[in-house]
Amino acid sequence: MERTEFPRTLSERKSLMTVSGGVMLYNSGVDWLELDLDIDWGPELTVTASVDVACWCPVNHNARVLLEARWPVTSAHDLIERFAAGTAILTEVLNTGPFEPSIWRVQAGMPDAPKATP
Repeated sequence: MERTEFPRTLSERKSLMTVSGGVMLYNSGVDWLELDLDIDWGPELTVTASVDVACWCPVNHNARVLLEARWPVTSAHDLIERFAAGTAILTEVLNTGPFEPSIWRVQAGMPDAPKATP
């Protein structure tokens, strides 16, 4: 049975269900670059693909999404199409890079990671 209407819930959570997958492309312990693909049900069913980096802004956000695509899903066919579109975006990043987080931050006009001190 196909169900795209959000189920009623007594929970105060924003989402009833989230399926999330992430791939860490670079991790130095203090700096990282990650690809994420999420399916989220709440309050609408959506598929989201994103590229995230460590955030070094004065206010510590921990991570910042630099590239994101989000699609609503209204049918099983939509779910398949949106998931394929998300994987295509992330595959393009895997095929072309860059994998160094500082390059992404500079392109986005963000502060770079602090230089490591010996």
